[in-house]
Amino acid sequence: MSPQAAAQAGDLKALTAALAAGAAVDAPWGDGNTALHEAALGGSVDCVKLLLAKDANVHARGRNDATPFIFAAGNATPAVLELLHAAGADVNAVSNRGASALMYAAMKGVPETTSWLLEHGADVTLRTSLMQTALNLVAGGPSEKEDKPNAHFYPVVAKLLLDAGAEVDSRDKDGWTPLYAAAASGEAEIVKLLIDAGADYMATDYGKGAMALQATPLHQACAGLHASTVEVLVKAGARVNQQDKKRNLPIDALPPVNNLNHAAHQACVYWLAKAPEYDMTPGKGIDEVLKPGPEVDVQKVLAYFDKAKGPDALDVNAPILRANHEPPLSLVAFLGTSGPTWCQLASELISLGADVNQNAAVLIESPLFSAAHNGNVEMVKLLLRAKANPNWTKSETYASPGFTPLIECLSNAGGVLAAGQGGSGNYEETALELLANGASTDIILKKSPYEGMMPLHFAIKAGFLRATKAIMERGGTGADVYAKVGFMTALSMAEDSRYRTGDSAIEDYLKSVAPPPPPKLRNEACCVNS
Repeated sequence: MSPQAAAQAGDLKALTAALAAGAAVDAPWGDGNTALHEAALGGSVDCVKLLLAKDANVHARGRNDATPFIFAAGNATPAVLELLHAAGADVNAVSNRGASALMYAAMKGVPETTSWLLEHGADVTLRTSLMQTALNLVAGGPSEKEDKPNAHFYPVVAKLLLDAGAEVDSRDKDGWTPLYAAAASGEAEIVKLLIDAGADYMATDYGKGAMALQATPLHQACAGLHASTVEVLVKAGARVNQQDKKRNLPIDALPPVNNLNHAAHQACVYWLAKAPEYDMTPGKGIDEVLKPGPEVDVQKVLAYFDKAKGPDALDVNAPILRANHEPPLSLVAFLGTSGPTWCQLASELISLGADVNQNAAVLIESPLFSAAHNGNVEMVKLLLRAKANPNWTKSETYASPGFTPLIECLSNAGGVLAAGQGGSGNYEETALELLANGASTDIILKKSPYEGMMPLHFAIKAGFLRATKAIMERGGTGADVYAKVGFMTALSMAEDSRYRTGDSAIEDYLKSVAPPPPPKLRNEACCVNS
């Protein structure tokens, strides 16, 4: 066994034997690491002692031009550092990327090692080639999977660095301060620590490069849906109406809402709404009367749009900042039930000039799309009468790419029913209403995990016989029962549904209207001939 391998394994006996056999103590591996590098990296006190006794070079440069002391800082205990330091190791030596032992200890979240280094003269002002100090590096929390168990130590390390004089607002080459990095990673405890130490919570990046938008830490916290961090920043006084260079507010940075992030999204909005300047923004107070429920106070809501209020009146098409930054009609369509007051409110907003095809800024959905999502057939009817586009298509840059109101209705119905949630939505009636008003059945989705799916497939999965019939009667591409989604066709989906539910109505219907399969599919379409 080579001395490097023995040292890496922490095998003192094998290392002793290798050196006794004449192996060079400072011989490097292909990456440049010597046995002392490997022993330091593994934290083997006995191997380090032996190598130093054999006059191993404590200043040797290995992988990334790092010394054994630098390697020890990120992975060993102070005992190894003590040995190397006593042998003359430079506490402030840096790698070819400018990383010092202190930086490695900080990045790994090791308070004991960090404290030892600071006590022995480690320089907190050193910067990497990317202009990052140790505080910049620790502020973002663990960057490697193996460091996650130490996550709770990162605030401790940050405090040690601050107490040692680390610059609280040191900027890296992109203009990121430690607070900016902590906010982007959702390190709420470090964010609070930095703010308490005087960090500038309104400092933006430099606004250079593809990812640099002159955004604030609050923008970054919102983009990551880090609600606890948003809370800390808002309580500290971070401005919620500060725009980045694209004129986006922090609330604009929130990702689109979906079933997985809904709770975090709402929590972020909740804390943004707590900021004092929200009292001076459009939408002031309207979210107090626009809440989910069977009915809504129409007159109270309409009062916010009363032109007699002058400049305080809300624009019927302007986003409501405190309510997810959506236009009023989109919000009503999303929150509303089929109750008469919700439909009355939507009708009144349309009469005031609300755009029935306007996108919501956060949900990226039209009013009709939102109503279809909930199976709100009465709202859907109202919007269609107002010329809402039944084939409005969701952007392919967001969740559910390429979905139309019809697909959204059928897809959500399938999910709700499969989960046994029931719900108040009348999904099949909503789908039939959309079909009767020109909703396309020929749309083929192109993005995973829905690649190849058409409205017919969603209708079958939802178990909607009438919707399936309506789509088939339309004919065309959308009625192709042999179109494949992965290895399945509409017919095999219907057969699978029968196995799962015991209901063969859709399968029986499709068999009765299906044309003979193409020759190459005859063997696969056994359900047609069964």
